[in-house]
Amino acid sequence: KCIHIFVANQKEYTEYSKELSDYKIIVAQKGITPARNFILNFFPLGKHIVMIDDDVKAFLELDHGKLKPLSSLKRLISKGFKLAEKEGASLWGIYPVANPFFMSQGYSKNLKFVLGTFFGTINPGTGKNGVDVKYSEKDDYERSILSWERDGVIVRMNDVTLRTAFYKEPGGMQSDPKRLEKQQVAVKRLLKKWPQYVRLNPKR
Repeated sequence: KCIHIFVANQKEYTEYSKELSDYKIIVAQKGITPARNFILNFFPLGKHIVMIDDDVKAFLELDHGKLKPLSSLKRLISKGFKLAEKEGASLWGIYPVANPFFMSQGYSKNLKFVLGTFFGTINPGTGKNGVDVKYSEKDDYERSILSWERDGVIVRMNDVTLRTAFYKEPGGMQSDPKRLEKQQVAVKRLLKKWPQYVRLNPKR
């Protein structure tokens, strides 16, 4: 009852409805950023929303220097929103890389990258006082910075992470032949607009 599935078009709606008839399925817009903005505008301001991509394979938590399966996704989500409300943040997330060597117990409140694959938001909307992401490439970098500038705080739980099937399944953003070109445009825009926050990684 808590889950909404947002799809790109009527064809996807028909396909998903056959397999997931008990779920709320909504035709949004095609493209990750138009879809996410559609979702924010679909729900009222202040609504607790978790966005999760369809290629997440596992959630993991740090336990004595090692990763183990997350004990409860429901508790993680509840904790994320409680911390966000406590700290005055509209955005919360988890550690972006499944590498226990770099992870740590607890959460941070400063400017940290929040992975777009899974995050929670106390809906700020996309209007003048909201978080209006423009680009579909590097959208999670843009969202992190916009949320930081809006709130002055981002909650990131650094002892929880995930594994995905990034670039391994058909369809999705990786199937776009112009993706690299779009990434380069987005990176240049981020570097120009926020040189104090962003630097280029020449290895990627």
